[in-house]
Amino acid sequence: MVARNGGASGTRLRNGGAGASAAPAAGPPELQDLLRDPRVPGVRRHLRKIYDDPLTGNSQWGLERAANGRITAIYSLAPGQPVKQAGFDDWSAGFEG
Repeated sequence: MVARNGGASGTRLRNGGAGASAAPAAGPPELQDLLRDPRVPGVRRHLRKIYDDPLTGNSQWGLERAANGRITAIYSLAPGQPVKQAGFDDWSAGFEG
């Protein structure tokens, strides 16, 4: 995930299953579901908008999905190596290297 918006998006992905009838750890099936969660009655928004990737300048993101098809992570589609490659918190330790 991108440092500027990725933290917020990652938190929203983790919270995307909270309060929904789906399993607690289930992410959304599509990023648009974070704008208005169809799994809960009423209006629940996890994000106000899908942020543009600051590295590419557009809102197209790479998506990692679980076996059930739900989104578990997003990443930039920009070419090249990430600036940060070490020193992540426990939740993001998989980004090391």
